[in-house]
Amino acid sequence: MPSEKRSPLQRIEDILENIDRIRRFVGDYDFDSFVQDTRTLYAVTRALEIISEASRHLPHDIKARSSNIDWRGIAAVGNVYRHGYDTVESTLIWDVVTRDLDTLRIVMIAELRALGGEWN
Repeated sequence: MPSEKRSPLQRIEDILENIDRIRRFVGDYDFDSFVQDTRTLYAVTRALEIISEASRHLPHDIKARSSNIDWRGIAAVGNVYRHGYDTVESTLIWDVVTRDLDTLRIVMIAELRALGGEWN
């Protein structure tokens, strides 16, 4: 059964939901705790894959307003998670989680509100 076409608002909500999931999954882990907890590592990788896929479907105008976000990189890393799963470095995932998600979250909340949505 084909999936419904999701609106930009829904795609942004998907991104935000998965960023917030990652924050909950990781909690107060340091890198060593993170890589030793394979369940959390797996869950975070899946959430990043969803973020990547949702970002691919955002309209160009949303991406253009936030040039500080590496949209191509977000899309490309999703391919790595899906197709190069056996070579994904835990350090790459940790870097994304600790370095990139806060900025993406701020941008997505602003875009969501511009579209009339709300987020906590």
